[in-house]
Amino acid sequence: MDKTLTMRFVDSGLKKFSMSLTDIKDDLTSEEIQTLMDKIIEHQEAFELKNALVSKDSASIVGKTVTEVFKA
Repeated sequence: MDKTLTMRFVDSGLKKFSMSLTDIKDDLTSEEIQTLMDKIIEHQEAFELKNALVSKDSASIVGKTVTEVFKA
């Protein structure tokens, strides 16, 4: 199953900003995700952002199962 981690932050304009990662490991913990989000905020100069990230909002993991039903 393909999984995507979506992390949501609040920026200095009080708007929500989302960042997604694909192909994440199966046993990713809440603590690991929160640490990653802290690191992203800490090193946000590595990204081209319109507004500075000021806090974490939420994170979710979405799983997707693909069933091929036809292939020519």
